[in-house]
Amino acid sequence: MGFCISLYVYVGQLYHLRNLQKRRGGYVGGIISPAEPELVRHDLRAFCSSTAYPIVFVDVEPFGSADEYPRGTAFVGYSQDAK
Repeated sequence: MGFCISLYVYVGQLYHLRNLQKRRGGYVGGIISPAEPELVRHDLRAFCSSTAYPIVFVDVEPFGSADEYPRGTAFVGYSQDAK
């Protein structure tokens, strides 16, 4: 059951990212809260690298370290464990 849900989430996110790429002229930036980032990491990186505007990720970190984030992107969130 988990695989079917993950596949559905993956395909849905790709669908929305591709639609955004088609209409890129109407945006000055973007906010993405990725679901199942381990499945879409490569696609998120490709999408962000192909846009001319900044992207901010919220709630879920899609990349393991700051070095992995494409240029013009950032993560905003919090950790209850942070000191």
